[in-house]
Amino acid sequence: MDSNGDKDLVFRLHDDDIGAFDMLYQKYHQAIYRNIFKLTKDDDIARDILQDIFVALWEKRADINPDQSVSGWLFVLSFNKSISYLRKKVRETAVVNTMPFAEMETDNGDVQLMDEQYYLLQQAINQLSPQRKRYLPFANWKGKPMKKLPRN
Repeated sequence: MDSNGDKDLVFRLHDDDIGAFDMLYQKYHQAIYRNIFKLTKDDDIARDILQDIFVALWEKRADINPDQSVSGWLFVLSFNKSISYLRKKVRETAVVNTMPFAEMETDNGDVQLMDEQYYLLQQAINQLSPQRKRYLPFANWKGKPMKKLPRN
């Protein structure tokens, strides 16, 4: 990648030259997209992150050092944003997996998930012995300990 040409483009960015921005976009967007996609494995997310990268380039154009690699800046930012997305996705998955069934909110996206969870719950109940099934009405589904159970 042509570092002298990039240096000139960064100087032009400092002067708010949209043409320089367009040239940097055309030069790097495909390679950056491919790197983001390799990490996220999601086309829509990769496009969103790519857009965020170039918005950040424009917003921080005055702070970019022309003596440093603008391509390196773009690739490092794209890597960091991709990793941030993946971490957020892991956290959200962990939260959903720890939510009690009865407290889940329902909207159109959650209906299928709740149907699947209900099916799994029903399968688990069907595997219980008849004696244990008797105690289900006494179970508290919010994770609190059960009160007194019948001794029969």
